[in-house]
Amino acid sequence: FGISHRFGFRAADGARLRLRGKGRPSPDGGPNGDLIVTVNVAEHPLFRRDGLDLSLDVPISLDEAVFGTTVEIPTLTGRARMKIPAGIQSGKVLRLRGKGIPELHGYRTGDELVRVVVWTPTKLNGQEKRLFRELASYEHSFAPKGKEGFYKRMRDTFKE
Repeated sequence: FGISHRFGFRAADGARLRLRGKGRPSPDGGPNGDLIVTVNVAEHPLFRRDGLDLSLDVPISLDEAVFGTTVEIPTLTGRARMKIPAGIQSGKVLRLRGKGIPELHGYRTGDELVRVVVWTPTKLNGQEKRLFRELASYEHSFAPKGKEGFYKRMRDTFKE
């Protein structure tokens, strides 16, 4: 019936679609009835859906978070390039306008919300450990006021 072509990703989970004349024939020889289709939207391996908006986690390395980078982001219609600004924090959400799901009976299209997840290395060699320890000695000059970190705030709270 061309349902996927006609409705694509637009139909929301639980939506009911009527296809006039595509149902069973009338028992008394009249025209075919209507076919009612209930839509069940399956989970996508990459995207999460919230109404017309899509969400996606994109991992970046620590150096990419510090210096900034440009990454290719998958979308429903292909790939898009997105600039990640220098100094971005893990968990920050960036928006690709109009890359979400089109409204079924309207003209709006949702956005794609890209959550940046900074990947932290788990295995370091000796030189890498030494360099990270050296960087850690500068930590307090980089931390904004009031953002020293959970453990330091707890230690300071119980120190008094």
